[in-house]
Amino acid sequence: INCLSTQNIIFKTVSIDSFKSFKDFFFITRFFFYKIICRILRLALSTKENYYYNKYFNNLSVINHNNVERFIGKEFKPDLIFILWFEYIISLKEVYALKKKYNCEIAIFFMDNFTLTGGCRYLNNCKNYLEDCKNCLALKKPIKQHANKIFLENKKYYHLINPITFTPSEWSKILTEEIVTLNKKTKVIKFPVEKIPNYIFSKTINSNKRRTFLCAIQNFTEARKGWIFLYYSLLELQNELHENEMELPEFIFVGHINNKVKKNFKDLKFKWQHIDYIRNRSELDELYKKVDFVIVPSIHEWGSITTNEALSVGVPVLLFDTGSAKDLIIDDKLGLIIKYLNVKD
Repeated sequence: INCLSTQNIIFKTVSIDSFKSFKDFFFITRFFFYKIICRILRLALSTKENYYYNKYFNNLSVINHNNVERFIGKEFKPDLIFILWFEYIISLKEVYALKKKYNCEIAIFFMDNFTLTGGCRYLNNCKNYLEDCKNCLALKKPIKQHANKIFLENKKYYHLINPITFTPSEWSKILTEEIVTLNKKTKVIKFPVEKIPNYIFSKTINSNKRRTFLCAIQNFTEARKGWIFLYYSLLELQNELHENEMELPEFIFVGHINNKVKKNFKDLKFKWQHIDYIRNRSELDELYKKVDFVIVPSIHEWGSITTNEALSVGVPVLLFDTGSAKDLIIDDKLGLIIKYLNVKD
């Protein structure tokens, strides 16, 4: 930052939010149309296992190297293009076209596997990428080799783009290096995470009052979010506390649930409440003030936003050993890292 502050730097941003006028309606419609079509194909062509395959068309791109000029101006010539979370917005093929057009550096920040593998956003412990995604486990027989085709095409463009690659955790950095096998010149960098200073923690976690836990899961029906592991853990916990005549804690659950999950809730003897959606930042801040701990039960997460939020306001976090856990939970004051998939722990 000290280096950059002495420079004359101009930033230009292009995103879905850039499409605001009526003539941009086509771009917005195309973006959501791509997502809907891919979701339908996933239901028809994917296996019923808990994989996250979602890339049936590799070069779908709302933005291309020509219409970018419309948003940044013809005179603007970037030295660096930084790309963040570009699912359906721009393809790797178009990123390479931008690199050639502007003859500049490309930096990419990956938040999941979407453009790294043959099409799975999250791996679900699958190691098939080591075989270039041949005979994909996530796809039905007629199109099992489709993932291999996409994997090889992505790999080709990575070598051509040769980007500076950022990831949100050491865990995802290792995974990225293993999957992509980029050129030796290519840098894969864990995005810097500052250590949280101890003075930020104003919460008292050894008080006698009833403890309140916040469990924020965007979608309780999504297997990788880990609800089923937390559910069985809570059943064990309430039995143990009951046997020892200890007071039960309170739970606040946030996220989308269906009827099956609602039935799970009926088994819980804890005092609990469910919030479907947090509407704004002030509501979120008030929620964090009410709780003593946050639980993040995800079993595959590159970098949990909930964990970052909780630590920033001084609330300790309990989470599995995945994603950014070891980057953030550096001592017991910040939280606890739970043995992976271990319900009893």
